[in-house]
Amino acid sequence: MNKEQIIIGQKRIAVDKFKTSQLYSTYPKISENCSCSDCAYFEKEVIYQDFPLFHLLHALGVDLSRQPNIVPDGICCPGEINDRIIYYGYYKVVGSMEDNQETIECYNNELGPYTSLTIQRANDQELIFEFYIEAENKEE
Repeated sequence: MNKEQIIIGQKRIAVDKFKTSQLYSTYPKISENCSCSDCAYFEKEVIYQDFPLFHLLHALGVDLSRQPNIVPDGICCPGEINDRIIYYGYYKVVGSMEDNQETIECYNNELGPYTSLTIQRANDQELIFEFYIEAENKEE
């Protein structure tokens, strides 16, 4: 594997951007998994908002507009808080954690406001980036 070492949350992970990008080319668009207005808004608007988390995932080879064809959906919108729309979900990244770590947690200070991230080892070759964000709300 052609892995690049990066540091997230003061922990080191190794990521294969090319294989991650290839993986996402096989996934359907979020709107193909779900036709609700919240998922459509996420795919068309939220992924383009200025979240450091999204910049990071994009740099790791993730196509933010695509998700594994899974049930439940990879993206979920449980509602609103303080005039912001809440989303949580996950993205897969081809890579591994150093030093037999199982989990890395990052919160607002590391990834910007309204954001948290937990990275978990899925197996020896994949990491799961579980996130929570509060995005700008839809225009009424």
